[in-house]
Amino acid sequence: MRERGASDRRHRRRLTGQRLWRRVRRYTNAADLLDVVLLGLAIGLAINATSVSAVVTAILGTLYLVVLVLKLSLTFRTRKAVDRLHGEVLWGLFDLFNEQLFGNDCYVRFTLFRVDPLDASFIVPWYRYERGGSDAISDAERSFARYAKGEGFTGKAWQESGNNQFSLAVIDRKFSSRGDFERYYSQELRIDEELVKHLSEYMEHVGVILSAGFCDARGKFLGVVSIDLQWTSDSASDDGREDDEGEEVDEIAFVAPDGEVRTLDFEKFATVAISLHNVLRSLAESERR
Repeated sequence: MRERGASDRRHRRRLTGQRLWRRVRRYTNAADLLDVVLLGLAIGLAINATSVSAVVTAILGTLYLVVLVLKLSLTFRTRKAVDRLHGEVLWGLFDLFNEQLFGNDCYVRFTLFRVDPLDASFIVPWYRYERGGSDAISDAERSFARYAKGEGFTGKAWQESGNNQFSLAVIDRKFSSRGDFERYYSQELRIDEELVKHLSEYMEHVGVILSAGFCDARGKFLGVVSIDLQWTSDSASDDGREDDEGEEVDEIAFVAPDGEVRTLDFEKFATVAISLHNVLRSLAESERR
């Protein structure tokens, strides 16, 4: 009985040790091990600095640089993997919204704009989804678009971010040429002329834009989601949700390039906005950890 009791205690200690080690491994990774190695090398350099051994100092310095490069490489790869994961999450979410709201329409494009890391006075495409696209990051990086606060519909959504609700804008005209398109966007929408020159051909056919700026509970900006639809309407006003008598409506009918009539149900977009806000908030929290 004593031997069995001792065996049980050893087994329990082993399980307890495994549980503690598992908890440590849950919150550590290879980069943390490299930090320990760097610390050890730094201590070695500091100690050896008072000695006369130049060879040992050179060896330790070289090892320090090698480990530092490895750590930076590992950190970059980890962040890239997280970025890819977030892109896949949003791609799947936008694909679901396209199915539920637009019936898998190929004339719809979703873009998440975030603050430009090179210039915080602008937002740029960070993730983008459209049917037939390659992936959320590559499609976004191909764009030259960037907007200041209040510039165009996207910039206006940034300026008004925090209400976490979609606003509708209707471009009630067809452009006869690229020049006509550029003049409208620069003169009517007050978008920088150089930017307009680099807007994609896709935007030439966009007649409906839904945009929303999102912030978390602390007021931290999470991004602007813009939904660009290549639909047209002869009945919707420029303010979007108003009929001919100026009264707000819950649904508006549009015509897609294939001639089919599409309907926007604004009640559904309230639920979409809530879902997007929750997902963007969760992604932002995961980036801070």
